[in-house]
Amino acid sequence: MTRWPWITALLAAAVIVSPPGQDVLRGLSSNESISRDMSRLLLYCGVTIAGLLLVVEWGIRSVVRRRRAEQ
Repeated sequence: MTRWPWITALLAAAVIVSPPGQDVLRGLSSNESISRDMSRLLLYCGVTIAGLLLVVEWGIRSVVRRRRAEQ
């Protein structure tokens, strides 16, 4: 078992490729200020959540790997 959080990475890629994810990315280059601001907020929230999930998954995998090594 590797410590790389591949489940979270695949989930983040799926969200980016999904239609709502594409709308957020398109909104970043919009001419309307409110659309850009909302898209930027959603992007920051999504990146923060993905980062937290990466850290949690990495920690869980580290603990599991350490316990398997002790056995």
